[in-house]
Amino acid sequence: MREITPESLPRPVLEFTYATGILIADIRKRKGMTQKELAEVSGIGRNTLVEIEKGSPKVQMAHWLSVLYQLDLLRFISSWPGLELAQLLDKKGQKKA
Repeated sequence: MREITPESLPRPVLEFTYATGILIADIRKRKGMTQKELAEVSGIGRNTLVEIEKGSPKVQMAHWLSVLYQLDLLRFISSWPGLELAQLLDKKGQKKA
């Protein structure tokens, strides 16, 4: 498996992770949460949250999603125009059968 480095990723991916990290830090501060508090409720370590807030593309997607969920931001991803999350989940369930 190829190691993920900033040089190996398309620029839009890096820009998205960086901007999302800034958003996460901003929302966390607006909610009056410390990094330690958000990390704990998200089920991750504080160092992982620090990497997320820096926009690190090396952090597991599940960790990013857990943080977004705790900040009530995950709902924006699941409501992207044209994305019918329930239908996608149904299709995935049908493949297993």
